[in-house]
Amino acid sequence: MKILNRALILGITLTLCSTFVLLATQETVIQSEARQFGERAIAKGYQCRTEVHQTAGKAFEVKMPMDKNILYYIAVVTGRGERTAHVKTATLVNEERMNIRIEVQNTIFGSELKLHPLVTGQKTLKFELDAKSNYSVVLCANYASLFHTGEKDPVVDDHSHF
Repeated sequence: MKILNRALILGITLTLCSTFVLLATQETVIQSEARQFGERAIAKGYQCRTEVHQTAGKAFEVKMPMDKNILYYIAVVTGRGERTAHVKTATLVNEERMNIRIEVQNTIFGSELKLHPLVTGQKTLKFELDAKSNYSVVLCANYASLFHTGEKDPVVDDHSHF
C-alpha cells in the first residue's frame, strides 16, 4: 500500500511539473499573432522587430526615429478574434510637436497602419485602444526604395507636415 501511495504521489507530482513546464513555454496568442504579422511583413520585404513586448493598458505611446526614405508598417497586436481590442485613435507627433491623426485598419489580431514620413526625425506615435487590453507593438520597415516596393496600399499615409 505504501509503495502504491508513493507511486501515485510521484505520478501526480510529475504530471503537475510537466504541465507547469508546458504552460511556461507555451506561446501566448498575442506573441503568436505578433510573430505571424512579422513573418508576413518579412515575406513582403520588411525588416521587423517587436517594439513593445506584451504590456497592458488602454493608451500608450511609442517613440522612434523615422527616415523619409523608409516605408513603415506597424501592428498593434491585442489578440485574435472578434473580442480583440482595436485602436480607437492613433496620432503622430512630429519634432515640431504637431499632432497628426493617423488612419488605422482594424484586423483580426488588432490594428495595423503604414506610414511614409516626408521628413526625417524623431516621431511619437500615440495610440488609444477602445478597451483596456494586453498588447504588443510590432514595427516593420522597408529599407528598399519606395519606388520599387510595389506599394499601392491606400493605408499608406503621406503627410506633408511630418
